Amino acid sequence: MSQVHSIRSPQDLGVLLVQARKKKGLSQRQLAKEFGVSQAWISRVEQGYQKTWIGQVFRLAVYLGIDLTVEVGPSKEKESSGAPSTSKNYPNLDQLV
Repeated sequence: MSQVHSIRSPQDLGVLLVQARKKKGLSQRQLAKEFGVSQAWISRVEQGYQKTWIGQVFRLAVYLGIDLTVEVGPSKEKESSGAPSTSKNYPNLDQLV
């Protein structure tokens, strides 16, 4: 049975990756060896470290059987004028890759 999760931050994705890894009965060290990265890298991803290379994170999600989907709809963060809020700090995408 599929489950739907809202992934709104690197931390949200990290929690989901931890759950999937544990469901497969893998330690961080075992997963790192199988996936071809360091245990420290797995740890950073699971903690939601924001500068982890996004392509590798997506590959890891697929490897663990996580199908990431995106729902596009009206923003839930609207100012009273109806314009999107600009007060939130978004990550610099150039630093993520």
